[in-house]
Amino acid sequence: MNYTIAATSGTGQSSTINTAFGTLLEATVKESGIDQSGIPVIFTPPASGATGSFAGSATITTDASGVATAPAFTANGIAGGPYNVVGSLAGGSLSANFALTNTAANQAISISTHAPAQASFNDSFTVAAASSSGLPVSYSSSGNCTNLGATFTINSGNGVCTVTYSQAGDGNFNAAPPVIESVNAQKANQTINFAGLSDRAFNGPDFTVSATATSNLAVSFTAGGQCTINGATVHY
Repeated sequence: MNYTIAATSGTGQSSTINTAFGTLLEATVKESGIDQSGIPVIFTPPASGATGSFAGSATITTDASGVATAPAFTANGIAGGPYNVVGSLAGGSLSANFALTNTAANQAISISTHAPAQASFNDSFTVAAASSSGLPVSYSSSGNCTNLGATFTINSGNGVCTVTYSQAGDGNFNAAPPVIESVNAQKANQTINFAGLSDRAFNGPDFTVSATATSNLAVSFTAGGQCTINGATVHY
């Protein structure tokens, strides 16, 4: 008997990891060129690496046209290929290869803690994000801020801080489209600490005053009423 088996549909295709291939695998069995029905064909994927799994039994009997149609085949979570799913007759003496490829999947970034719309000079804020692939998200800054990981610090009282969320991908996932948020930098508020003054006699000796600002910027003094001031020295 002169049996042959051939891959007649489904070879040479690709599918994204964890996704079913679009075309079912079909093997045709003939004997001396004549289609053979009732012949069991065993479809066997690789045992490891880039491979996949069938939705049901992978031993299929040929129909009246000599065709054995395997159930849907789904790529596993490893990108790679082409690899061969083998369709073989009992005993494995005759076989046909279906060359398949698992392609990398796309991914997206979702933000759980957003950057604020605005922040003041020297303020810090922390953001958080995750990728649909489960790979870690990286953070970067440009403009009027710096960052250490997910924590950003405004370094100017004006301008824009740009927060960028990225995920570079790996062998199984393509790089995610970066997500960008903008924060308007603003001047920070400050307060002045000034010690209270005691009563003074008219035409008494001059005295000095002092004060500090929470910004550490220099404080200037002015006087009104029945006194004058030169720098920090008051005359009454």
